Amino acid sequence: MTPQDTIARLLDHLEETLRLFAEGRDGLAPNRDGELIDVLHECEQLTRNQVRMLTRARKRYG
Repeated sequence: MTPQDTIARLLDHLEETLRLFAEGRDGLAPNRDGELIDVLHECEQLTRNQVRMLTRARKRYG
């Protein structure tokens, strides 16, 4: 597997993870599930950082 293939596969998985965060947040109530919403938001931010890092790597290897 080439570096480009690895990066593309990882980006696909991370995009799916971001979709899951969005879907999971939709059914939550802020007053009842505030802590979980905060945790999901933090995890989403970390995932977005990973996407940015891999996007930079893709430019280098692309």
